[in-house]
Amino acid sequence: MEHLSVGLKNPSDSPGGPGLINFFHNVYGDTYAGNLKSDLWIPWVGLQVREDRLNGSLRFSPVANTSVKAPFNYTFVAIPGSLAVLAFDQDQYRFRNNGFWLESNLSYDLYKTSKWRFSAWSTGSWLWARGGVNNDYQSVGYLPGIPPINLAAGSTYAHGSYLVGNYGLGLRLAYSF
Repeated sequence: MEHLSVGLKNPSDSPGGPGLINFFHNVYGDTYAGNLKSDLWIPWVGLQVREDRLNGSLRFSPVANTSVKAPFNYTFVAIPGSLAVLAFDQDQYRFRNNGFWLESNLSYDLYKTSKWRFSAWSTGSWLWARGGVNNDYQSVGYLPGIPPINLAAGSTYAHGSYLVGNYGLGLRLAYSF
């Protein structure tokens, strides 16, 4: 089981971009935020090798259960410097499907004594899932002195994919007491 949550807040335009995100944020006070949440449940089978200087493992699952939620909030301010918020949009993308998962680890002792160990290591994992994606959205208008107005709401369905890869390389120095 793995849970990943990443908060995204107040993005800016990429270098050379049109500058619209920064303009609307600086002039009107618009805000953007999101929080990616990923829950994985992965039953796996694997192979592990342990030799004198070499350790390695390979794990695999063709049924990695993936649940990804990507809510996105956008606040649009109509009049610069005012407290009047014209609209607050919420989008949530929900992806729930089985996927394919692969992970490998490898470590080799370059120098090894009874007390010291110097190793090179590598690790990597890859998750790929595809299937249906639900997008639920709601837009609410707010003006001072009147109740909130539901401007739009609905749900759409599309085919999508989710791909995550991680890798690492390094050196390790260890001393045993």
